[in-house]
Amino acid sequence: MNLAVIRGAIPDLRGLDGALRGSSSTADAAYALAASAVTELARRNPSGTLRPLLERLAKGEDFGQAVLATTGLSLEQFEQVWRRSLRGRYNLAAWLLAGGGWGLLALVVWIFVRRRRAADLPRRAALDEGWEVPPEDVATTELDRTGER
Repeated sequence: MNLAVIRGAIPDLRGLDGALRGSSSTADAAYALAASAVTELARRNPSGTLRPLLERLAKGEDFGQAVLATTGLSLEQFEQVWRRSLRGRYNLAAWLLAGGGWGLLALVVWIFVRRRRAADLPRRAALDEGWEVPPEDVATTELDRTGER
């Protein structure tokens, strides 16, 4: 969700509703965003719960009217407050602290190792030149194994 917020991929509530019906990768992010919207709805209610909102919806009240009555915010105002809350809670620093930093560090180390190995290839090739290993003397090797001379 941090990456979705960093990229600015926070849909409005109508777009969020559509994303919940999308592909599995789209729906995963949408469910996380929807959970944050529901949490924000509960937090904005004076009772701190969703009960008043759900009761109004059960009576057939329009969602926008129910949000206005229970939070004091119009649907547009709620979306702005919710997005601001998301940007404050989920950002690059949170992503880095949650593990993204370790991934970036591993990538940087991998890049340095690859560059170092590429730079060492000519030196390694030069070290291999002129080395000749003499063939082993089979008779000497057999005597050494038995311990006799």
